Amino acid sequence: MKVKCTRCGNQREQASDVLYGGKIGETIRNNVCSVCWAEWQDMEMKVINEYKLNFSDPNHRSFVVQKMKEFLNLLNVQK
Repeated sequence: MKVKCTRCGNQREQASDVLYGGKIGETIRNNVCSVCWAEWQDMEMKVINEYKLNFSDPNHRSFVVQKMKEFLNLLNVQK
């Protein structure tokens, strides 16, 4: 399925390998292309390493989600 990506603005295939469930996963699949999702996956590792995040800490997981929303321009997307 094609989507108009919130990050690049292009009409491309939607991200299909999204591991997030619920509303955030649905928002990603409906608004982010596979190219930008792959770019986020690379950036996600950089964010985790730069900030020395520990995914057993809920605050760290929330921080990554916030950075993801910023990177993918999802902050103002209707849920």
